[in-house]
Amino acid sequence: EDFENAQKVAQEVRCPVCVHLLRSLLSRARSYSEDDIADVLEGNTDYERTGDAVEDQMLKHKKGCNKHFKDDLVAEGFMLRPCKEVAPEIKNDTSPCLWQSPEKPSKQAVDTYEVWKEGVFYACEQSISH
Repeated sequence: EDFENAQKVAQEVRCPVCVHLLRSLLSRARSYSEDDIADVLEGNTDYERTGDAVEDQMLKHKKGCNKHFKDDLVAEGFMLRPCKEVAPEIKNDTSPCLWQSPEKPSKQAVDTYEVWKEGVFYACEQSISH
């Protein structure tokens, strides 16, 4: 059921997720060459070992959309809220809208599983990963 909900959310927020991620990623590209853009989209980063087996395992897989949705959206305070609460001029209903809180979450909050985060991850997978 979580998977189905996450897929539904992904379909609804795919475009705003793509726009925010591309803005963030392209701002870090060395140039607009094909290779430099591919480098930031792939998100391959070498992380120093922390000594914590669970965190080291998580960091080993933190690339591509696993990295982007956490670092460039969730860690920057982006979350999903009912559109009528945060963007009634765009959609005045309870469908999800991507919204940036003025406060950034803790590292623990970023790493904690929530269905809406899975939806944002799939929105990344269905847009910039293709």
